[in-house]
Amino acid sequence: MSNLVSKRAVLVGPDLPIEIWERPITLPQAGEVLVKVIMGGVCGTDVRFWRGEVPLPGPLVLGHEGIGTIDALGDGVTTDHAGVPIKTGDRVYWMPLRPCHHCHYCSVEQDLTLCENGMADLFRDANLPPSATYSEYSPLSAGMPFYRIPDDTPSEAVIAFGCAMPTMLQAMERLGGINVGQTVVVQGCADRWVLPQHC
Repeated sequence: MSNLVSKRAVLVGPDLPIEIWERPITLPQAGEVLVKVIMGGVCGTDVRFWRGEVPLPGPLVLGHEGIGTIDALGDGVTTDHAGVPIKTGDRVYWMPLRPCHHCHYCSVEQDLTLCENGMADLFRDANLPPSATYSEYSPLSAGMPFYRIPDDTPSEAVIAFGCAMPTMLQAMERLGGINVGQTVVVQGCADRWVLPQHC
């Protein structure tokens, strides 16, 4: 396994064809998880990067909505982020933002999606192992939230949970005062607008 090579889809520049690169993957260190990606969703952010609407930090592996199976566990990893026991072969989804819970956005604004430190894993050089989903393997850094998917849940039902679900839950939390059984208006066509109907 230490000689494992992973293919990844790399955006080298705006409006350019996606390139397939092969790079080595190593065994996870303590607290880390290696996931074999089985499905990657397309978020509007991925499209904006490709179109050049968002500046690229360099060659980038896109994708932050994904499903995969645990290929290897680093020392000390026995449960997912919610405390559910996990093992090699379990299906998981993950949020490739690792909030620090200390920066201004995490502690004052309480907007984990803008964490000044949490994006380091997501928007890193494509030569480094990506936590992104347009790759055969995604190494998840220690502390990155990931969740086991129950065996009877189809992957398609949770593909957007790593991005759209946290975005939607944060929006609902900020609105406040919404209780079970109340009627609300949900506008929009993206998955983050469909998800509230199922929560």
